[in-house]
Amino acid sequence: MIMKWNDSHLQWEPEAYNGTKVLHVPYNSIWYPDVVLYNTASNDYQRSIMRTNAMIRHTGEVELACHVMFQSTCDVDISWYPFDRQECKMHFASWTYDVTKIQVTSNQADLSEFSPNPEFFLENFFAEVRQEHDPCCEQPFSTVVYHIQLQRRSLHPVIFYILPGSIVNTCAIFAFLLPADSGEKISLAMSSLVAMMVFLMAVTIDIPPSSVIPLIGRYYISCIILLGINVVLCVVSVKCKHDVNSISERLGCMVKIIGRLCLLTPPPKVFVDSKEEHTTAWQSTSDHVSEGLSINSDDQVKADIEYECRTLQVLERIRATIQHKVQQEKAESEKTSESLFFCLVLDRCFFALLIFATVVLNLEFLLASPHSHSFEYCPYGHGACPPDFDYKKYEQMIESGQGVAGFKFRSQH
Repeated sequence: MIMKWNDSHLQWEPEAYNGTKVLHVPYNSIWYPDVVLYNTASNDYQRSIMRTNAMIRHTGEVELACHVMFQSTCDVDISWYPFDRQECKMHFASWTYDVTKIQVTSNQADLSEFSPNPEFFLENFFAEVRQEHDPCCEQPFSTVVYHIQLQRRSLHPVIFYILPGSIVNTCAIFAFLLPADSGEKISLAMSSLVAMMVFLMAVTIDIPPSSVIPLIGRYYISCIILLGINVVLCVVSVKCKHDVNSISERLGCMVKIIGRLCLLTPPPKVFVDSKEEHTTAWQSTSDHVSEGLSINSDDQVKADIEYECRTLQVLERIRATIQHKVQQEKAESEKTSESLFFCLVLDRCFFALLIFATVVLNLEFLLASPHSHSFEYCPYGHGACPPDFDYKKYEQMIESGQGVAGFKFRSQH
């Protein structure tokens, strides 16, 4: 921090002192302005300032250069974290001299010794002179306010926050590609839900406490809700596999249509009413029995023929029972095929629905922040750069770490 002022009591004629034009004296041997950082956050403000000698010219101009490590308070807005923009202000003013005694002025905010920060990108840095009132005094205080505008770099949060959440969501969605009878659908969905909860706890460690829910918090809450819906849909899919008897014929036709739209080929004889098949089987059996009775009814002479007729009836009943059992097994096989196809159609629909929801969620999160990467720092002073000023080139100089030591400033009007 460099402070310059004029002191009429510290003027001399160089010819009277062997041509001496500059003196270096201890800072506490002369008067110096008590300009301090009003919004400091340091516990020991004086220890963070290192003052040595003041440089005095024969014209009365005094320059006091101090090595300072400032810590200031800043109102942090985390509504759009981790794509947030922060603007911090540093208020410098005299502690005891009001505007009638000291009027401060500011030079251009200099970035010649600026080092890029790995977490934040410096978008703007400028000074503003104004008057601020203090409850202690009637007169306002002349104050210079330095504005520091920062934009959080997006590469780190995208890789470590968004990408893991997207991967976990995608893994959970692939549970609908597993067969309904595999027994791992719900396990995969629940494991993904637990993993998302772990990521949420890890992210909240770096989030500053605030009364608002940041963007990353809303993202993970939405992901958890989506995974909860995923678990519910997996339960519905497994439930339908074991409860396919309640499917009506109209619903079966609808499932076949949806299956064809999902490029799925339905199994043969899907959703055929098994009662008709049972009736046909029993009718066929009755016809055979009647036929046997009519053949044997012509001969009533001998008793052994009647015995043979009764034997034939018993055999026909045994054959009908076996045929009925075969029809039942066939119906159960068809029901199993129906249930598997119904679950497959549901899984494809749920898969497409959750893929769409995941894509929309990630795009909305990535594009939600109203802040953008815009470098607006002007080396001539705030608002003093011409319209054709090459901000991009100056940004590259700042980001490369070479600063602006070789930049030629023009005089400020």
